[in-house]
Amino acid sequence: MSLGGLRYRHPEHSDLPHIVSFSGGRSSAALAFMAAEEGLLRSERGDAFLFANTSAEHPGTYEFVAECKVRLENDYGLPFFWFEFCTVEDAWRGEYCRKASYRLVKPVPIEDDPDGYRSSGELFEEMVSHQGMLPNPHSRTCTAKLKLYPSHALLAEWLGGTAGPAHSGHHWDETTGGGGGGFF
Repeated sequence: MSLGGLRYRHPEHSDLPHIVSFSGGRSSAALAFMAAEEGLLRSERGDAFLFANTSAEHPGTYEFVAECKVRLENDYGLPFFWFEFCTVEDAWRGEYCRKASYRLVKPVPIEDDPDGYRSSGELFEEMVSHQGMLPNPHSRTCTAKLKLYPSHALLAEWLGGTAGPAHSGHHWDETTGGGGGGFF
């Protein structure tokens, strides 16, 4: 199966970074690997994959995503950002408030590494605590708060060329691999 060439509304769009949301499912993985194999995604352009952890995935999904991350990064040189919603304390004009943010995580459970991902529903609980209400058919906040908002914040910082999420309550002293270093 071939994806064929990409068509752009404006030719200059072909030079902009291509961001692929990776759901953790087989179809998402098939699309990711086909696009990488056919050269539709290129690291030198800034192309990348995003996986938004909800902390409610099947354990097998986490294993599968970790394997895909390793292969896409090692075999194709494409960055794969694994991140999750979080809240942080912020102070402005002497007032403290809790605000939504995100944190980049390693592809290992938090029980094995403090920089790892959460997988026991903690993110849902944190979101509900932060917004003060349960999601419902009229307010579908799970997708918005657990996936879209953190994705947009990560992309704004990354594509905006900032140092990363240190202002949002976390950072690492290293600049590459292993311990973090901004975006890994």
